[in-house]
Amino acid sequence: MRAQLTRRGFAVELRLGARASRAGILEGLSALIAAAEEGDAAVVYYAGHGAYTRSPELGDPRRFQALVPTDWGQTTAADRHEYAIQMRILLQQFHRQRALSGDHRRMVKRRH
Repeated sequence: MRAQLTRRGFAVELRLGARASRAGILEGLSALIAAAEEGDAAVVYYAGHGAYTRSPELGDPRRFQALVPTDWGQTTAADRHEYAIQMRILLQQFHRQRALSGDHRRMVKRRH
């Protein structure tokens, strides 16, 4: 995937090992959002484990899709729902930062 994206002119930043921890993934996404300019296309490609988690703060019994960071194994069964990175949270973060900056950035997510 790295070679394919590089050939198409994308700057690729890999997040492996400790950099693919919860903090590392969130930091990388924040940096991507902050660096994006109007008219940019961004690709977020995740090739790791996923999970379905609940959102206790919502009091909602539904389950949401989430990314499983490399340090998820250090959690307990009680806090795994909060530690996984829910896709809805990532999208909310993107839209919140976009609204605060007042610009019109785009993010494109591709799945293969």
